[in-house]
Order: sequence, then C-alpha cells, then structure tokens
Amino acid sequence: MARAITFQRSLFWNMTGGIAILVVLFLGVAVVNIEYARERLATDLTQRAVNDTRTTVDHFFQRVSELVVVSARHFAGVGADLNDPEPLDRHFMPLLSTVARVSGAIVAARDGGFYYLRRVDEGWQRLVRDPGWEAGRVLVTRWSDEDPEPLSEWQDTGYDARTRPWFQDAMAIQPPAERDPTYSTSLVEWTPPYRYPSPRNEHGVTASLTFETPDGSDYVVSFDVLLRDISTFTMDLRLKESGSVTVLYGDELDDELAVIGLPAGVAETPEEAIEKYLLAPPSAVGGPLVDYVAAMTAAPSDTQLEPRRFASGGKQWWGAGARYGSPARVLILALVPQNELVGQVVQGLAVGVLSSTLLVTLLGIWRSSRLSRQYARAIEELAGQTESMAGLNFEKGAEVRSRIEEIQTLALAQEQLRRSLEAISSRDENLLIARSMRAEEKLVSEGVPAGYELGVFDRCAEAVGGSVFDAAVHPDSETRLSLLIAVVPGEGVTTAYEAGRVRGVFQAAVRLGTSLAEQARQIRGHFEKLPQLQASLAVCVAEVDSKNHTLSLQTDACPVVHFAASTGTFRWIEPSVEPERIALGEGDSVLLLTESVLRVLSPARACFGREGLEEFVSAHATTDAETLAHGIGAALDEFSDASPLERDRTLVVLRRVAARAG
Repeated sequence: MARAITFQRSLFWNMTGGIAILVVLFLGVAVVNIEYARERLATDLTQRAVNDTRTTVDHFFQRVSELVVVSARHFAGVGADLNDPEPLDRHFMPLLSTVARVSGAIVAARDGGFYYLRRVDEGWQRLVRDPGWEAGRVLVTRWSDEDPEPLSEWQDTGYDARTRPWFQDAMAIQPPAERDPTYSTSLVEWTPPYRYPSPRNEHGVTASLTFETPDGSDYVVSFDVLLRDISTFTMDLRLKESGSVTVLYGDELDDELAVIGLPAGVAETPEEAIEKYLLAPPSAVGGPLVDYVAAMTAAPSDTQLEPRRFASGGKQWWGAGARYGSPARVLILALVPQNELVGQVVQGLAVGVLSSTLLVTLLGIWRSSRLSRQYARAIEELAGQTESMAGLNFEKGAEVRSRIEEIQTLALAQEQLRRSLEAISSRDENLLIARSMRAEEKLVSEGVPAGYELGVFDRCAEAVGGSVFDAAVHPDSETRLSLLIAVVPGEGVTTAYEAGRVRGVFQAAVRLGTSLAEQARQIRGHFEKLPQLQASLAVCVAEVDSKNHTLSLQTDACPVVHFAASTGTFRWIEPSVEPERIALGEGDSVLLLTESVLRVLSPARACFGREGLEEFVSAHATTDAETLAHGIGAALDEFSDASPLERDRTLVVLRRVAARAG
C-alpha cells in the first residue's frame, strides 16, 4: 500500500512538478530558439561584414577608377602632347602622391607613342617614347625631391604599350565609334593580374580607359596598382579580433583561383607572405581560407557566396563572399570566428533566459507553497473535524473559510452532517444514524433521464448495517446518471458513518467526471487506513447513458442482473475489475442489489436466491421501477414471514420505459 502524504505536501509537489515540466519545456524551446537566433544573427552579421568589406575594397578600387576618369576627361579637353611631358607631370604627380596605392600612370597613343610616370624608391621615373624614334628606343628621366634636377638617358627597352593587355582591353571594350563622352567609372577596364615589365618583375593590375583629344587622336590612360599594395591593404583589415579579408581572382570557384589580397594572420611577416603567397592558390595560404573555399565550392552554385558556417582548426567560423568588377573576376571573402561574431550576444541572451527562468521558477515555487498552505488549511481543518465526529465528538469546530466553491460546499455539508449527528446522538444511534443516511427516494428520482425509471427498496436491519445507495447526475450531461450501491462491513455508528462517507466520495468523484474504475478506486482508497474493512467492502458503480441507451457498470461483490424484456431472459453480471457495458432495450430492467437480498431465508430455511428474484421480475415485467422495487421488498417479507432483519436489504431498479404503441 502506498504511503499516505498530507494534502498540502501532495498539492505542493504536484504544482512544483508541473512548474518543473514547464521550465524544462521552456528551456528546450529557448535552446532551440537561441540556436536559431544565433544562426540568423551570424548569417546577418556575416553578410553585413562582407558587404562592409566589399564597400571598403570597392572604395580602394573606385578611387583608382575615379583617377582614370578624371585624367581621361582632363586630357580629352586639353589634349595630350607626349613630346611635352611636363604638363603631364604636373597632372599625374599630385595624383600619385595623394593615392599611395597607385604605383604608376600611363598615357599611350594608338600610333605607338606613350608617357609612363611611376614612383621609384624616393623619387620619380618617367619613360617617354615618340613613334618617330627608333623601335624600342625610350627616353628615361629620373629625379627626386632631394635632387630635383632631371637626369635623362636613352634606353632600348623594346617596350610597346600597344601590346600590353590594358591597352588592348581598353580599345576593345570601347572603340572610337562607341565611345561614351561622359567617361563614366563603369567604363574603366581592369586587367587580370600580370607581371609588370620592370626590373623588379612585380605583379599588379591596371585600370584603363580610352579618350579622344580635341585633334581627334585616340589615347588610353591607365593607372597601375601593385598586388603588394592590395595585400598590404587587406592584411590591415581586421574583422573582430581574428577575422580576416581575402581577395581572390578568378572566374570560377576552382583551383584556378589566385590570391591577390592576402588575409591578416598569416604566420610569415607581411613582406615574406607577399613574396610567398601572391598569386598562389588558396590552398597554399592554408588556415580557415582553405576550409572555407572547400565548403564554398561544395555548395550549389547559386548559394556558394551566401553566409555559411564551417569548421577550421577545431573552431566554428562564418564566411561569405562577394564578387567585384565587370566582369566579376574579383572575389572578396570575409571570414570571422563564430564566438567573436555572436558569442557575446548569444551568451548574454542565454544568461538572460536562464536568469529569468530561475526567477520565474523561484516565484512559482514560492507561489505553490503559499497556495498549497492556503488550500490545505481548509482541508486539514475539515479532516480534523471529521476525525472528531468519528470519535463521537459533535462539538462545533473552527469555521472553515475558503474561496474554493467545492471546499465551501464540503464544509457546509459537513456542518449539516455534524448538526444532524449532534441532534440524534442522544437517541438510538445505531438505528437512527443508519436511517438518516439512507437516500430519499425522491432525491434519487429527481435526476433520472427521460425515458427511464428508477426505483429503490431499502430496509435497515435491527442492528445498523453499512449498505448504501446513491444516484448523481453527471455534471457535463443531463443524459448520464451515475448509480452506486455498496456494503460497508460491520455494524454500529462507525459503520453507518463510513457508509455516509462512501456517498460523499461517490458524489465528489461524479462531480469531477472520473471514470467508473476511478470512482471504485477512490471509494476503496477512502478505507486504505482500515485494511480489514477495505478487504470486505462491496462496491458497484454504474452509469446510464440515455442518449445511447447503454449502462456501463463495474461491480466486485454486489449482485447485478439484467432482464431483457424482448426475450424474457436474465443475465447475471459477474464481478470484474474492468467496466462492462449493457445495451438497454425498451422495457429492459437492471437490478443492483446487496447480497443479503438473495440470502433471505424462509421459516423452512429455503433461500429466496436468484430463482425467486427472476420469477418475481418475470411475473411483473411491465411494472414500473418503483412498484417493482417495493414489490420485491414485499415478496421478501412474505417469503421470510416478516422475520426480523439480520442484514440491510437494498436494491435499485433501473428500467427503460417501453415506447407506447401507436
């Protein structure tokens, strides 16, 4: 037998358990939502980072494109005399000094002449070629701020600007017949990375644009940007603490990609890294760049540049890419560790959720404790008064106050019971208490569904017994009526009182809408502190459904018989732990009775038994339920020759009324 606990403790632990379940569910949902929020936040922040990086890199290249356009517009207006380089010097030197990332500027004519100004060491170097000079012959002039006097010499370089990719691409992209006189930056052509024809053999890219001078001559103006300058720029870009920006060049996301802007955080010094990795594939650089490119190339082509999470070096990273240029051959990649990207935000969110959950949990437990004490106080007081009445102490106890309607009803009923017991305590207690606890027939008949009749016969023995019957309308449906017949073993006041408590438990169980099995369990559970009484307790609970014309019942010792009017047959219901359902036809009757009805003896010691009951019911099959119940009682008196009752005789007759013909 399970160990009993107080109502307050039971209520507290049940409420606390409910709170714990809700907290677990809430935390589970919170974890899922935090993970989703982290994914969305990381995606948005990564996309924002790559957009910001693209803007920064775009500004890097856009500034050079603007210099190209400014120069094209300038010389388109004033002309370009390559044999008079000083005006060209005055134009280009301030531009190259202002924009450090530009290493040189060139103006080349279609006839083969060109002007080339570039920074060298701490000074300047200018190369000029006239088309009338010998092939490959170039005039080279050098000067510096410390030695402003120009020093010129002739050199045979073999350099022809018209063969360079920047010249050919510019002429091909915008031939004279299609030239846009506005000279927009969108027309500036950027070459792929290539090796400059210089002593250092450095790599770079060139931005170029064609223009036409007032005399109708075609020229190309271009600016050189060393890849070393691009890498110096990208290696200075830091996303958070450990994030980096990498610039690649290539049309496809494959092994043909080449690094033109190195990321921050490489192991070598900047000079060593530039020398070692410039124009190398990403796999040569290593680190998170390799893992991200692998994850990116494995994705579908339409989502390759979208923000994604990847693992590198035992850590989670986020990366995204963006294309730049026309055509878009430049690929900008932004890579950031996840913990630096959203770690603090998610940590703060998690701490906030856990803190609020803990606070709500503590408040819930505190509230559960208060409510359990508040509700249990009234129940405990009622239980104490019940124990006092069980000990034949009928003095009025403390007033039970509660805002709970059911507790108020229970307190009122118990007070009425106390008053009744107090009023009759001076009389023959055994007989009067037993009879006062019998249900009035008119009370039983008030809740009978339409189309049904209910009759009761109940006679108390000389010594007060514990038979009890009751009926209660289901709270959710007027078409459902619950019935009870039970026998509490023993005799005397205590037995009669316990029988009355059986009715109280039954009424409460019906009001709560419990099942038949639960009703029987609760009635038996009421006597768990009295194991001997509980073992001999006989209980039958039933429920009639007038809508479906069925009777569901569960009995463990009380006899139940079903009379089928259509066939005139009887079926006795055997005790069972599982409820049984009976279909009720028109004119059918079901009798719920105590065992004492069948054991009535005649003066000759013959037993009334099942045969006597079946014979009487068959002879009065069309009689109404009340008449049939009292008729059976009269038949029992006649059979026993009205001898004194040794045991209570109680039976309940439920009859479905037959439809009238016509």
